[in-house]
Amino acid sequence: MNTKPIPRLLLITCVVAFASIVAFAQTDQQYGIAYSHYEKDKDRTTIEVQRLDVGNPDQPHLYLNASISFPGTRLSEAPDFVIFIVQIGSADRYKYPDILQMKLRVDGKPAPDITIANLDKRMADKWFLETLGTRMKYDVFKAIAHAKTVELEVDGLTIPVSPEKLAKFADLEKMIGY
Repeated sequence: MNTKPIPRLLLITCVVAFASIVAFAQTDQQYGIAYSHYEKDKDRTTIEVQRLDVGNPDQPHLYLNASISFPGTRLSEAPDFVIFIVQIGSADRYKYPDILQMKLRVDGKPAPDITIANLDKRMADKWFLETLGTRMKYDVFKAIAHAKTVELEVDGLTIPVSPEKLAKFADLEKMIGY
């Protein structure tokens, strides 16, 4: 497999984003909807959709997450990136390499492949949960948020995202406001 090395900043950003998702998981979560959370002690706001359930009978534990975090209470300019996380639960084993390419189709048209890192592997009940993450360019995220159809492909697993679920990302994009 011939992949380019992932920039250190990308890996660090994804790990920090994943850590914030884990930290928020221990508080009052609002799963599957866009919401904003301000941390007064850090003077930092996070706008996100967590654990958007895109599973199906063949792949029941499948979630998408998107977030941005910024100082203060108001975003002063459009973000360059959105942290985009795919969580996949498998019944029999861990399946994904440390770095892989995610294919993306937006309204039936292919978009450039996105390098995605396997940030975490852990057992959750009887499931082998893997957390894959990337810094997705904001314009790509906006295209996803406003699309009628989106399909992600991760190492042979095709993930169709329904218009109902895409509306949650559109809500997030409206909250970002750019």
